[in-house]
Amino acid sequence: MDKAIEFYTASYKSQNEWPQFHHLCYWDIAISHQLNLNYWEAYKFSKLLYQESHWSKCFYAYMQAANMCMVKDELSQDQKKEQEVS
Repeated sequence: MDKAIEFYTASYKSQNEWPQFHHLCYWDIAISHQLNLNYWEAYKFSKLLYQESHWSKCFYAYMQAANMCMVKDELSQDQKKEQEVS
């Protein structure tokens, strides 16, 4: 998974012309982080998808909330509120 994260990170940083390509990479990075049990990083990329992509706001909100559930004891009050609305 670490090699995949490295590859997809280098890939999205290689260009700025196609934001959809970034979103594809963000998706794979988020899933790779989830498989590594690194839920904060997975949350970060699912949040980027939610903010930038128009494909499925509902699914990206779910993805954020699911990652937050995995670290629920570490959430700040603001993050707990964010999770409730996600």
